[in-house]
Amino acid sequence: MATYIHYERYCPSCKQYFKEKRLTCPKCRGELKSVNRWYVTFRAVEYGKYKQKKLGAYSSKKEAERAYMEFESGVKRRENPIGITFGEICDEVLRQIKAECKSSSWVAARGIFEIRFKALRKKRIIDIDKFTILDFRKALTSGEYSERTNSSTWSYFGRILRYASLEYNIDKPYKEFQKIKRIKTPKTKKEAWTVEEWQTFNATVKRCYEEAKKSAGDKWTENPVARKHYIFYVFFNYLFYMANRKGEATALKVKKIDFENHTVLIDENITYKVTPEERGAGKTYAITDRKTHDALTEDIPEVLEPLLKEYIATFKLKANDFMFFKTRPLTCQSLSREMDKYISLAGVKRITPHQFRHTHATIIFSSGASKTEDAYIVAHRLGHSVKYSLDTYGDLYKEREKEVLKNFKF
Repeated sequence: MATYIHYERYCPSCKQYFKEKRLTCPKCRGELKSVNRWYVTFRAVEYGKYKQKKLGAYSSKKEAERAYMEFESGVKRRENPIGITFGEICDEVLRQIKAECKSSSWVAARGIFEIRFKALRKKRIIDIDKFTILDFRKALTSGEYSERTNSSTWSYFGRILRYASLEYNIDKPYKEFQKIKRIKTPKTKKEAWTVEEWQTFNATVKRCYEEAKKSAGDKWTENPVARKHYIFYVFFNYLFYMANRKGEATALKVKKIDFENHTVLIDENITYKVTPEERGAGKTYAITDRKTHDALTEDIPEVLEPLLKEYIATFKLKANDFMFFKTRPLTCQSLSREMDKYISLAGVKRITPHQFRHTHATIIFSSGASKTEDAYIVAHRLGHSVKYSLDTYGDLYKEREKEVLKNFKF
């Protein structure tokens, strides 16, 4: 993601730019000159590693955006072709999305582009005016799609018009789009379990495993039902106590667990291939870096460590084996389907595998003594910044806020 920086002042003596409108240089106390310079900073892969890049100086943000697009694509911007259609721009933006996003995001975008933009595809981009945009917005909000789908469609619509402005210098449609009230993304509550709900769920999975083990006898590890229940029992405990993303948890290999130092190295993620072109010879997944591209070393809670040791010994796993399901990682569909079955048996509130992270954070925040310390712990374990952790889980403070205000008497 690119960041655009605007400088408004320049010191000739120190040769330094300033974002704020100050009159004198804080270093040499010389008079500053007024300038209008835009720079763009972003991360790019160079020799196999991510490095910070900076482009500038430009006289407008649009020039900086065009320069960034030229750098990313390696293609110089084209001039205004009068006959280009909205559909042709859609196809170019879809190719861009495919190059920069994971496959599932691209497939979701392709569905929106093919269905929601069908009526506009043959229309010339220069013929899209304010009334066309207003009609499209009205059709979106009066349809039968969810608020989240409408919001995504509106964002993609703006991206297409912005692309036309940056790529082909056709500015009017995007300027008209910016004047119209946007469709906001609805805020969704980050669902999480209480400690009691987790205990009920965990006891249910353990009961399924123990009953299947008892029925299978001494050779229960060869019984597919007993094996499945045991793997999921350990897997759900791992998600609860470690708060990994599901792709990180399914990518975990035995060699990444260091029992001497009581840590787990989390540096890989499973990305599932969802298109026929990607699958090729039948491989349905690829191992990639973590979402943030940084490795994370996380402490193992005391209660989880013996469970992991016993699990590895039971199945005689080797260093290069996947921790869960040994030779190939568990698919997202299988995980969600099996988890829903256990939730139904336990009779607890439905959450997704990802929401084990929210549960982990919620329990830390609700049981800790210092919210500042809790924020640092949550940030490290979930791989977030402290600010993001506080902003994301700020709703946990609502009850505390009421209590503080009630006693706010001096």
